[in-house]
Amino acid sequence: MRRGSHALSCLAGFVVCACSSCWIGLWGLDRPFAVPRVHRSTKHAPRPIHARFAVAGSAEVVEALAESPSEEEGRVFVSVAAFCDPELSATLRSMLTQARRPELLFVGLVWQSFEDEDPLSREELADLSALWGVKDGDAEVYENPVLTEIFEGRKLPLPASPKYSCAELAGGHIRLLKIRAQDARGPCWARYLAQHMWAGEDFYMQVDSHMRFVPQWDDEMRAQLAWCGRQSEKPVLSTYGRNYPLGSPPDWDPPETYKTPGLICAGFFDSNGVLNIQSRPLKDKLENPRRNPFWSGHFSFSSSKVLKEVPYDPQCLMLLFGEEPLMAARLFTHGWDVYTPSEGLLFHLWDRDYRRTFFEMKQIYDELLTRTLRRGFLLLC
Repeated sequence: MRRGSHALSCLAGFVVCACSSCWIGLWGLDRPFAVPRVHRSTKHAPRPIHARFAVAGSAEVVEALAESPSEEEGRVFVSVAAFCDPELSATLRSMLTQARRPELLFVGLVWQSFEDEDPLSREELADLSALWGVKDGDAEVYENPVLTEIFEGRKLPLPASPKYSCAELAGGHIRLLKIRAQDARGPCWARYLAQHMWAGEDFYMQVDSHMRFVPQWDDEMRAQLAWCGRQSEKPVLSTYGRNYPLGSPPDWDPPETYKTPGLICAGFFDSNGVLNIQSRPLKDKLENPRRNPFWSGHFSFSSSKVLKEVPYDPQCLMLLFGEEPLMAARLFTHGWDVYTPSEGLLFHLWDRDYRRTFFEMKQIYDELLTRTLRRGFLLLC
């Protein structure tokens, strides 16, 4: 089994062609969908970047990546898609309080709500700003030409609404895109939007809006990814987080038995013929991270170069179950290897009853998911 031009690779029974011409043809577009462009704020750039760049892969983006700090002090772009989730604030607080270098963390937040509510209260935002070591102030203008093009240019066959807003919060550490929940199109669509708020940070972390973190998780993730980098040219740390109880504080200290990793494995095929993956908790910690063919949407940590090579597909609308095997296949056929961390680094709230979800938009959910599943099966067969 090999990767590259016209390589056929198998993952959980699926066959995937990795050549660029087949990918483009299957997408039905005149070119691959736009990958995240660099939007680097002058406040946080280690060196001035004078232009907003074209699609990733251009000489300017390569130069921007080359100007990044060393991995020892590398900045992390954190993608968070939140749908009416009251756990968002505690998740961000846990991320910051448990990190050794919170000042290196920058969040791309896509907030989707029905009542036009703000993602964070004034008090919550002041608290997060203090943890970042920046002054609490009013929201600042955040200009992102790519998001403007997506919502107003109508150049891509994507759902779009003019009712959106962008802002920078917490001294630029949060880049916020706020849209109406009725315009939401599922987690893949939201994560596609979030990726366009990347500003050239060295690492890319994707998490859900209902997570808890272990102390010094940022150092541990960098160290484990560095170990994986000695085994693979393109490693990704990813797994399912063990459950934390609703109401757990941001600095929640789990039982010792929760500190071992979970190993993602194939679960079952649902009524739509989609592979659902599951996680098996291990009794002991691993000596080192372990390669695994499966990938998790609620935790992924890698070099930000993955945004250039394997960005989210904007046409996977209303897709939840199926997101992960599809992304795992695309990562593999682009040369990326997924590794299970050697220990539990974060935790996930599996209960959905406390919040609203996009599943309640049943009519448009059923319509768009049917189209997405046809597309997914075409890509994987």
